[in-house]
Amino acid sequence: MSVTNSFDKFANTNLLKNVDLGEYMTEQVEHNVKPASAYRDDLIRRLVNRGEGDPNATPLPFNLFRGKFEFRQHELTIWTGYKGHGKSLMISQAFMAAIKRGKRTFIISPEFRPESVLERMLYQFSGTTSPTREHVNAYMDFLLERMWLSCCPCRRW
Repeated sequence: MSVTNSFDKFANTNLLKNVDLGEYMTEQVEHNVKPASAYRDDLIRRLVNRGEGDPNATPLPFNLFRGKFEFRQHELTIWTGYKGHGKSLMISQAFMAAIKRGKRTFIISPEFRPESVLERMLYQFSGTTSPTREHVNAYMDFLLERMWLSCCPCRRW
């Protein structure tokens, strides 16, 4: 009796028959796991520069959080909470503030379709719940090369 694991079954499908993985199988591999001591200089730089603030960081646009929280490069921020408690509103305001500072943004929303996210932010941008075509065009021009959105693949709209 022969035992075949699931990878072998997958590898034998037509999906992988014409795939060349040679370029991914080189001897030179950079490992992301390093001893803590390898980060000594990075840690010192981070602590020494903390008082000056990170010039690449994006603070929240709320006085309450000033100096207490900021979005930093190479870090992932996840906002959670109960439905209806203002997460989307706060996140939209934070994104608008970041874009005004020249930052590029990317949104993945498993709850809202991209056009719903844009609509909510358009209200904030235009300052009205009845935006005109001119508001939409000015808003989309403002977002050009500054915001990208992804449909959540886990939901079927």
